[in-house]
Amino acid sequence: MVIAEPTTSRSSDLVAHIKQLQDTETNTFKELESGSGTTVLTTEQKATLVNQINDLSATRENLYKTLRENQAFYTNNLNSAQRTLVQQTDALEVVERELNRAKKRVDLINEERINRLRLVEINRYYGDKYKHHTLILKYVTFLFATLLVLVMVNNTGMLPPMVFKILLIIILVIGVYIIIKELYDAYTRDNMVYEQYNWAKIVPGLEHPGDLAGTTIFNTGDAKDGSCEAQACCDDGFTWVPPPFNKCIANSELGSEKVVSVMGKAVAPYEPNAPSMGSL
Repeated sequence: MVIAEPTTSRSSDLVAHIKQLQDTETNTFKELESGSGTTVLTTEQKATLVNQINDLSATRENLYKTLRENQAFYTNNLNSAQRTLVQQTDALEVVERELNRAKKRVDLINEERINRLRLVEINRYYGDKYKHHTLILKYVTFLFATLLVLVMVNNTGMLPPMVFKILLIIILVIGVYIIIKELYDAYTRDNMVYEQYNWAKIVPGLEHPGDLAGTTIFNTGDAKDGSCEAQACCDDGFTWVPPPFNKCIANSELGSEKVVSVMGKAVAPYEPNAPSMGSL
């Protein structure tokens, strides 16, 4: 019993510590689950909670491994202590399974939230697109309706031939100009956000445009030809994000849900003094 007593005390401490970590992790799971479906927690707070859960889980697994090793020692030396530890281990395994189920539920909640966000973005894109295309159809309808009225008035003999031709040319020129302008505007829209433009279609050879939400894409300092490329198109406080965005995004938005859901992780902000990829 001289060897068993300190070892038993150590195992009891491990069990108590694991139980404390499980309780802490359970409370953290509950806090994360309750805040995932609402706007109570920000993205940074959720990420902090997830990191805490991972740290607690790693610590708990190490302690659990140590406890298993002690259990093997008890099996060879203390039969009575073994039965007690087996019961305690069984209880811990039950809690472990519940925690694993809770972690899977959190993953499902996050996946469902990301899917809803993508669905909202898709609906917004096609809603704006259909709204703009409907406007173009209205212009086309109005042009043909105006031409029809002009032809009907001309058939009554109320307009001189020269006046009819002049009005016909003016209406056609104005109508066709407006329709072509709107069609070109629709063609240059971005494939991800319809309210923004794909500047590579407007300026050939421009690998990456600035973002319409606050950057001046042609403001490149000493550049005199009015062109820019990639990060050079971005103002201070903005970072160029590669495809599928191809945009200058504010540094404060690089960790937003929209960027993380598309890129898979937060994008590191651009640092002027950091070495470029080409110099590494």
